[in-house]
Amino acid sequence: MDKRKYCEICMKLVDTEKCEDCGNKHLREVEAHDFVLLTELDSLFAGVLEDVLRQHKIKYITKSKMGAGLTALVGNALDEISFYVPMELFDEASKIVDELFGGSCDEELSEELSN
Repeated sequence: MDKRKYCEICMKLVDTEKCEDCGNKHLREVEAHDFVLLTELDSLFAGVLEDVLRQHKIKYITKSKMGAGLTALVGNALDEISFYVPMELFDEASKIVDELFGGSCDEELSEELSN
């Protein structure tokens, strides 16, 4: 399993003593069922990835950077979508992202998992 720690707030793997995004110091080891950030895409490409993940029966959750209210006001063309998958499915999902978009996910983690 990965040697990095898991930030439950950001749902990211981190190499340091605290999360660089939120400052959380209460990190723990990542577990197979933890949802981990896979990639961030604009709304156009997010739709493509959602379809392919569904076809491969890979569980995922998404989060919009702008939120529903702002997206409704300005449209989804400016939005960015974050995709999270369970750690146990990360390797399979990252291969899909690589095939579709040429390596938009955490390539270092993907390499570690395949070794």
